[in-house]
Amino acid sequence: VETLGHRLGQLGEARRRSVDRLNGLLRGSGAVAPGPGGAELQGTPAAGSAWDEEVADAEQEVTMLEREKSNVEAKMLVEMAEAAMTAFGPDEEDQSCSCNCAEQLHIARLLLAKMRLLCSHLIGGLKRSVA
Repeated sequence: VETLGHRLGQLGEARRRSVDRLNGLLRGSGAVAPGPGGAELQGTPAAGSAWDEEVADAEQEVTMLEREKSNVEAKMLVEMAEAAMTAFGPDEEDQSCSCNCAEQLHIARLLLAKMRLLCSHLIGGLKRSVA
């Protein structure tokens, strides 16, 4: 989990740099364009398709980083959940657990928050595809 947490930090920093690059490309006249993650980005299209390609590349990079970040978060949650499951030791008399129940509740809340986020992304995608 520690290694994944470090990777998550790296992805956050890379995403910030990519968004800054994208904003730099779009800066200018104040035109507003929809950006990755729903943020509005201001900018001016420069002449030519090279600018368009560079903007598309930057948008694709941000999207890829967001996808990888989501995958790393999911892997972290899976590892945490698996670690929590192995913490349960079978007690033949009363089936009690050998772990800290507060930690189990925390992990369950993290999993629930991730599921809510995934559902909201799914709903947003479905709404966009219908529109």
